[in-house]
Amino acid sequence: MEENKEPIPDIYYPKFKKGLDNKTLLIILGVVIAIILFVIMFIKVPAKKEEPTDFIKKQVDSLAKANVELQAKHQALDSASKTYEDAILDLDWKVQNVGRDKTIIKEYYHDRVKEPANYSPKQVDSFFKKRYNY
Repeated sequence: MEENKEPIPDIYYPKFKKGLDNKTLLIILGVVIAIILFVIMFIKVPAKKEEPTDFIKKQVDSLAKANVELQAKHQALDSASKTYEDAILDLDWKVQNVGRDKTIIKEYYHDRVKEPANYSPKQVDSFFKKRYNY
């Protein structure tokens, strides 16, 4: 039976070179690098997982620090508020007593206006000398 078979032509058996040329090596190297880059870009390495207690502790610490800062600012605002409140009370007292002070000053100068009518010439001269510094 083997005698009846036709021999297979050489066309089906290509002759391979024993080595690879440079162009083929570069193509293979490029494909390998592309595959490696694809793997690096699209496959995520799982990050180190923190325990929930560590995460909660970090949040609590940051909130405590922020709370201390807010309390310091609150105390500064309270002291500024107290200063303004004292100034307002002082001004309010002065405004309320303006009428009383006005009356006292009015009475004082009312009496002072009548005094020069009774002055002697020497007292008038002394009065103007003291008043106008001559």
